[in-house]
Amino acid sequence: MVNDKCIIAECFVDTRVANILGGNNASFNHQKNNSNVARVMIEKLTDDFAFGIVDNDKKQPEYFSQFNITISSNENIALKKHHSRKHYLVFIKPAMERFLLNDAQAIQINLLDYDLSSDLDGLKNITKKQEIHKSTEFTRFIKKLKNENAPSITILKSWIDEFRNNQFENI
Repeated sequence: MVNDKCIIAECFVDTRVANILGGNNASFNHQKNNSNVARVMIEKLTDDFAFGIVDNDKKQPEYFSQFNITISSNENIALKKHHSRKHYLVFIKPAMERFLLNDAQAIQINLLDYDLSSDLDGLKNITKKQEIHKSTEFTRFIKKLKNENAPSITILKSWIDEFRNNQFENI
């Protein structure tokens, strides 16, 4: 199996969602922004497998332009591969909060049932906090999305599982 430190998530909420989807004892490599994700991939994981999870921000590090092989994509999520390295990037579109709201809507989950805001700005006020990993309400919400097979969460979980089990080797 791949070392969990080879899975690099961009921000607090991305890291928290990935850790929940990864299951017990998942502890991925948290970075504070896209530039740090790129730096870790370039400097520390050059010859290793690497799997980044980032928001599809308008401003991206130059390194991300080298991920020009699209493996899979829809309106909420895309998986791309670096043209020459064993590096993969998941782009959450446009950002994690909208991604989560879209999934909740798709399976008709009311965020208010989890004491979370159901509007984008209100949800951002919750997810932008460093303490998001301590929120039992948020954790319950993500687990509900996972257990109810919310479409984009299901895709993200499957990609995390495939990477952790070395199933991307032949791509």
